[in-house]
Amino acid sequence: EVVNFAGDYYRFILDRQKVLVTEKRAVELNHLQAINHLDVAQAYLSLGQYELAIPPARTTISLAPELLDSYETLVRAYGNLKRFDEMRAAITAGRKVQGADPAVLQNMEILTAIFEGRTAEALRLQEEFRPQVEQAPGDDVALDLRRACIDGAGSGIQFK
Repeated sequence: EVVNFAGDYYRFILDRQKVLVTEKRAVELNHLQAINHLDVAQAYLSLGQYELAIPPARTTISLAPELLDSYETLVRAYGNLKRFDEMRAAITAGRKVQGADPAVLQNMEILTAIFEGRTAEALRLQEEFRPQVEQAPGDDVALDLRRACIDGAGSGIQFK
């Protein structure tokens, strides 16, 4: 728990290398904790190491298939790698999660449209999603959506 908290702290202060080292240590200390693997996958994403993000995201799914963020992590990794069939498969698997948050699913759809170059559709989906973003400004999905262009696939599509 302490190591995982430290990784979250480093993420907050945006030291991505320390996030990765700390989150990998959390996995070493408790490899059965799914969120630790997810944090490693997301650290790799933040470093642009998309291929390396895939195995820990898949491990997260094997340990806790209900964690929808792991499917979104795969969407981001596969999208950046232009492996669109696998990206769509991750979304399909995410839709099967019982009680899946519709906002996270919507965010995955927006990311898919961005990665596939369907700009008009991405903008339309973002406009549909805007009320949810404005109602929950501190929500992780809302913040992710506002930062959707960080992956480099956004082509200037972003909330103002």
